[in-house]
Amino acid sequence: MISVQKHAILIQIPLPNGHETIDQEYEFDPKAPPTVQQLLISVFDPKWIIEGFSAPGEIYGYVKEYNEKYEAFVDLDKNLYEVNEARDGNKFQFWYTVNKQHSNAVLIPGAATPEGGLTVEPEVCDAFWHSVKRLQDYKKRRQRQPHATVRRTEESSDGFSLSQGRGIYRSQSHDTQPNEAPPHVCVFEPQVSHRKSPVSVDSRVDDGAINIVLLGETGVGKSTLINGIVNYLAYPTLQKAEASHNVLHLIPASFRIDKQSIFIGSEEENEKLSEVGQSTTQKPKAYELTVGEDKFRLIDVPGVGDSRGVEQDRRHFDSIVEEINKYAKIHAFCLLLPSNGSKMTVTMKYCLNELFANLHKDAAKNILFCFTKARATFYKTAEMLPIIEDMLQSLKREQGVEIELNRSRIFSFDNESFMYLCFLDNGVHIEGARSDFEKSWNVSSESAKRLFDTAKTLKPHDTSAMAALSEARRLILNMVPISAETSKKIRMNKRALEAEIQNLKFSRSRGRNVDEYLTITEYYVEIEPLRMPSTVCASKECLEMVSVAGMNHRQPLYSQVCHEGCKLDNIYPGTYPNPAIRHCRVFDNGKGNFCLSCGCSWRNHVHVKYKQIYRQRQVKNSALLEVLKRKSIHEMTMEDVIASYESQLRDLERDEEAIKKMCAKFSTFLRNNSMKIKSDVYAEYLRHAVEMAEEEMLVGGSGEKAAEYEKYLRDYENEVELLQSAASCGEVVTIEDIFELKQELAELMKRHEEIETLLNIAEGKHVQFSSATKGIGSDATTGYTGSQTNTGRPYMPRRSLPFIPSETRCVPKQNYSPRTYSYQTSHY
Repeated sequence: MISVQKHAILIQIPLPNGHETIDQEYEFDPKAPPTVQQLLISVFDPKWIIEGFSAPGEIYGYVKEYNEKYEAFVDLDKNLYEVNEARDGNKFQFWYTVNKQHSNAVLIPGAATPEGGLTVEPEVCDAFWHSVKRLQDYKKRRQRQPHATVRRTEESSDGFSLSQGRGIYRSQSHDTQPNEAPPHVCVFEPQVSHRKSPVSVDSRVDDGAINIVLLGETGVGKSTLINGIVNYLAYPTLQKAEASHNVLHLIPASFRIDKQSIFIGSEEENEKLSEVGQSTTQKPKAYELTVGEDKFRLIDVPGVGDSRGVEQDRRHFDSIVEEINKYAKIHAFCLLLPSNGSKMTVTMKYCLNELFANLHKDAAKNILFCFTKARATFYKTAEMLPIIEDMLQSLKREQGVEIELNRSRIFSFDNESFMYLCFLDNGVHIEGARSDFEKSWNVSSESAKRLFDTAKTLKPHDTSAMAALSEARRLILNMVPISAETSKKIRMNKRALEAEIQNLKFSRSRGRNVDEYLTITEYYVEIEPLRMPSTVCASKECLEMVSVAGMNHRQPLYSQVCHEGCKLDNIYPGTYPNPAIRHCRVFDNGKGNFCLSCGCSWRNHVHVKYKQIYRQRQVKNSALLEVLKRKSIHEMTMEDVIASYESQLRDLERDEEAIKKMCAKFSTFLRNNSMKIKSDVYAEYLRHAVEMAEEEMLVGGSGEKAAEYEKYLRDYENEVELLQSAASCGEVVTIEDIFELKQELAELMKRHEEIETLLNIAEGKHVQFSSATKGIGSDATTGYTGSQTNTGRPYMPRRSLPFIPSETRCVPKQNYSPRTYSYQTSHY
């Protein structure tokens, strides 16, 4: 835009790289005003051209002049460039594009480079910053004009965010084509950048903006709706939007009509325009819109139902939760639904269930329903409304969650009018349908304004509750197998201590030296991460029981490695047995139910990421050492020794109880605060552990392990029942309790170091590999399982064979006799 102040013209120049603008004053002699042609060339700075930008080598410029009738900038006839003088009162926009013959474009002389390089040197912005500061009066006048300024927030490495502005007078040129640097009109505005996860409560963004999250399945039209909203707010009528020749957009989009593809913007990393079935939005991104005195932030997130599978959807949900937790408050969660749906599809049901499972109950008051593609149902909710009502009634019965579904919370959108503008600006005319598009525009525009007004009136949802919910879910999913194994180790040490106490009571009169008991032998778990996960079979046909050194019972040996180096990345915790393992190659990539290597069902297979080795070591008898501070070694008695052992036993019992209560509280918090409850993960895991232990009994294992897991399951269920009873009496597990539980978990990690190691593995953090671990089957040492005293001599497995070649182990055949390796794990 140009604002005239006496003998100077303000020119807002969209730079050729499409990311910045320069506000520049052009002074001239009023006796010899420049022509538009002269301005067009003179404001183009050769310093903008450097090497390294992949664009064609020719630069074109064109001009738009402000039209009072349409209240917008329109193309200026190229024939007027030479004769139309830049006088006081003129308002122009100067645009630049690459290798695209715009209707009134002229070639900028000397703008081509051999490499076609086109970008901006950083010092250019500084060079013109003084001009911007001298134009405060102009900016104040511009702010008084009715318009919507749209800002798109992006990360910046220097601690600031780049805000790209578009609105009535800040817009994308309509001549943009694929692989072309799109011309923008943009402004720099320093802004505190949003931190990456993990997000602490103190770091959450709380800048007074009204935050609106758009949620829905893939293809429902979230990104198109955002582009449409920008235009609905910028142009009061479809006629004015047509006259502007400026289709505003924040997100690249593509449409097809009569086998012709129309592209708006250029594809970027976050937007996949050419991948059929994939979510267009690849990661969450926030867009800021200033309307009047209010700042709104639309948070666009990836859709659910991605064609790349459930694991991709789960990654999307993780990124959605992470994005939401960046903000202190969310004013509205908009569920986008197709108004022309006639039934609850599997994808839609999965999408809504996952959304509700990840939302806190308190967010129920902030849920709004946006129905897209509304023209197909005459702007009514049609058959979708009773479908949604049934689901909401189910939520109310199961969790007591009541979500309002009435006229004030339903918004109908049809973005065909936005598509119509895109076609129009690309020279594609649709005859005889303009009245339909105008109706679409009017309904959608009214819904957009009503949506924003409604979001302003809602009491915002505090995301700290959702953050606690996410943390509890993450911990319970990861702690399920970890707590079971730590409890198993604790029980092993309890039995050893109880046996030693009995021995001490029986032999106290034998006169043994007390100083022999200043150390205690304990069992500990040594974790060896595998360089590559593997799929193993745990069925009775493939499982073996082996004697373990230093112990009176036998342990299972998973000697059947069906797929070494399995690269599955969709084994998500929380389901036992895990159906995702069927996508391993030994199950024909999800087509079969029985292993091509061993012939057993997928239900008997586990996906392992580490080995765990039970060893013995000598540790200080801390209780007895405390006694030694009060007594000399000669004054201590066998009663002191027994008391020290009993003290160690009580510590183990306390830790065992703490683990059980911790898991029960996490599960109860999820149950009482989630909108929708999935299965009790911990109870499900323990039931599966009982089944696995019963499989071991069939090949010679004792029934002790199964009995222990059954008892642990009963104790856990009793604890959950007590917590639920307490909740009914007003004593609930609170957010503060969750953070206190995390502190208790940190204390447990100090006494049971395997918890931290296993959590790091579960969360994908770096864990130091054992020097002996070179991958499963690489040598005999890595095949070790069970427990032994730390003699320094490796345990040799019953069978040890050389490493399986990758082409053999990745594509097993029906008649292939697999090689066996020995290791033990309980991580699924």
